[in-house]
Amino acid sequence: MTTSRVPLTEFVSGLADSPLAAWATRAPWEITSQSEAIVRAALDALALEDYLVTGDVAVHRSAQVEGGAVLKGPLILGPQCFVAAGAYLRGGNWVARGCTFGPGAELKSSFVFAGTKLAHFNFVGDSILGSDSTWRPAASCATSATSAPTAKSGCASALRCNAPGATSSVR
Repeated sequence: MTTSRVPLTEFVSGLADSPLAAWATRAPWEITSQSEAIVRAALDALALEDYLVTGDVAVHRSAQVEGGAVLKGPLILGPQCFVAAGAYLRGGNWVARGCTFGPGAELKSSFVFAGTKLAHFNFVGDSILGSDSTWRPAASCATSATSAPTAKSGCASALRCNAPGATSSVR
């Protein structure tokens, strides 16, 4: 059975102007599986005068990161972002302007577009979240564990997605 692929640019506003532009024709799982390499390449292209860079973590000077938040690279945290105490952003993340991560929110190997909000106690992994998405408390979005070597899963949310909490899990 053959399925046609809808380009991510039809779902993710700003993708064509992001570090993912060259990957726009690929499936989400092909992109997120290369997140660390993509973010490292984007780090090399940053306007360093706008960012505080420590190792492979770049935080825009206008972003606010509370004490107790954990930032692990490679990571680019864009302008006017907010990361609450207890949030955990780890390995291979690119975050655009104006995103919010609440206490206990965790992000792994993902691309988060402008204005997206992850409330407290969320987990988002191996995902592409469209602009202005809202992930309510305790929502999750991640790849599922499987023994099938060809399994392809993950999460790509569209513009202004509003994910309910607690029971929302994409597999």
